[in-house]
Amino acid sequence: MERLEAANRSKKTLWALAAVIFLFALALNFLTPYVADDYVYRLGFHTKKELTGVLDVAKSMYVHSYRMNGRVVSHFFGQLFMLWPKAIFNIVNSAVITALLFLMSYLASGCRRPTAFTVLCAAMAFWVGCPVFGQVALWQLGSVNYLWGLFFGIIFILPYFFRFFHEKDPLDRTWKRILFSIFSFFFGFYVEIMSFIAPFIAAVLVISYYFKKKTLKTWLIVPIILSAAGYLALMSMPAELAAKQTSMSITILLKNFVKATEMLKTYGFTLIIVWIALEVLGFYLKGDRERLLLSAVFAFSAVLANYMLTFAAYYEPRCACPAVMLLIMACLTAGEGLSGEKLGKMVKNMLFFSLSLTFFFSAVTGCAGIFSDYSAYLAREEQIIDAKQAGETDLTLPVVHPTSPYSAFWGLLDLNTDTRDTWPNIQMSEYYGVDSIIGY
Repeated sequence: MERLEAANRSKKTLWALAAVIFLFALALNFLTPYVADDYVYRLGFHTKKELTGVLDVAKSMYVHSYRMNGRVVSHFFGQLFMLWPKAIFNIVNSAVITALLFLMSYLASGCRRPTAFTVLCAAMAFWVGCPVFGQVALWQLGSVNYLWGLFFGIIFILPYFFRFFHEKDPLDRTWKRILFSIFSFFFGFYVEIMSFIAPFIAAVLVISYYFKKKTLKTWLIVPIILSAAGYLALMSMPAELAAKQTSMSITILLKNFVKATEMLKTYGFTLIIVWIALEVLGFYLKGDRERLLLSAVFAFSAVLANYMLTFAAYYEPRCACPAVMLLIMACLTAGEGLSGEKLGKMVKNMLFFSLSLTFFFSAVTGCAGIFSDYSAYLAREEQIIDAKQAGETDLTLPVVHPTSPYSAFWGLLDLNTDTRDTWPNIQMSEYYGVDSIIGY
């Protein structure tokens, strides 16, 4: 038992676990081709032609801010990676997934080195709980919005958590604070949900620390203000304002509120029940009160993130990702807040066992679905090559029908089967160098 506990806390174990997570994520990313909007974002919005450089991306994002939405920072990354082979994105995205899970575990552990147990729980909960996993973590355009938004959000709140737990400033040099302040503005400009929620959590921590120690560090407020300025810029983009004007009627808001409630029930109900049980048990066992209270902050932020979508133009399952991941953070933090008593350990072990079983079965079926969809995609690629060699320029191709929500194809339009003159058929024909494409 002592050896097992030592291995659980060993740096070597954590490095090995990081390698396993990274390689698993990398394999899934390499089994995920461009899907749906990826073909759209390979082309400049200003030219409708393939992007040629960073300046071309900047010009494209300017037009994008008038036609699509205000996410010019996140979609800048999306188009930037289109300039390079997809393998580069695969590697970077796998590193982001790995870092995200370790940062989640680090925060839940009170900004101390997490145990392998905590990281495993975070990884399995991410796989099991994340809505439409393929869209959030594997689809290139979806990843830079949802997955990376979560990653940058945790980086934003990290200094605030570190100070709350350790009463030290991790950004103890002027140059660090300047860089973090610059990052804060662009993070506020990144995505609608996390760019609001993360500064909200940071503000709660600043206020909590003030009541705890009766002291306030002015520099901690500056990044929150700058992120608010970035968020205001995001919401002020012409396309964003136009979308809000068409989605702010009482009827639509009520409809969206009901939809948000349904989504929270569908994707968050189990996590909410687990969190409540862990919180009650934690207070009963007189566990770490600070972590239990911070767990409540994560849970409240999750509900807030969910109902923010009442004001959105749409609520797709992938939009529930921030709320679900915050609920996972709430559960992880509450679990770490349990005392070392036998009852607390027994409950954590039971949850770990249940999560492991769920992960095992869903991993088998999920990976099989991803591989099946990729095989169908490769077969279609061969068909395209053969057709082009035969001199065909108007192609009729099979649609990839996804078999698992872990696939990036799940819930996205692969090919339109009604007409050739629409997205993503037009963009795919440009990508493959043919006159037109239609699906069947």
